[in-house]
Amino acid sequence: MVDPDFFNEVPIFELLDAEERKGLADRVSIREFKKGDPYPFILLNLFLSMLAAIQAPVIMMSQNRQDSKDRLRSELDYRVNLKAELEIEDWLQRIGKIEEILVEHTNRDDE
Repeated sequence: MVDPDFFNEVPIFELLDAEERKGLADRVSIREFKKGDPYPFILLNLFLSMLAAIQAPVIMMSQNRQDSKDRLRSELDYRVNLKAELEIEDWLQRIGKIEEILVEHTNRDDE
């Protein structure tokens, strides 16, 4: 059996009162652990919570990296689209001038 005073030395367990520390110490003991964690699965919940606390910063960092890559990709897409739009406007102006010239030649031929 684990000594309940062990949990007094670990800072996170300072939030637990003496009875909760004793119950946790009983569950951590090898003899009790072989039987399994009883219904509320407090020990399993504790381990999963600690795992989530460890994983959360790593997940957040990877999301931040992906956000910066996506931001750069969208900026490059914007520049490409802007350049394409300017080229299309230029082509439309050229086609407009060609149409004007054709209309002038057609009007001259009709006269």
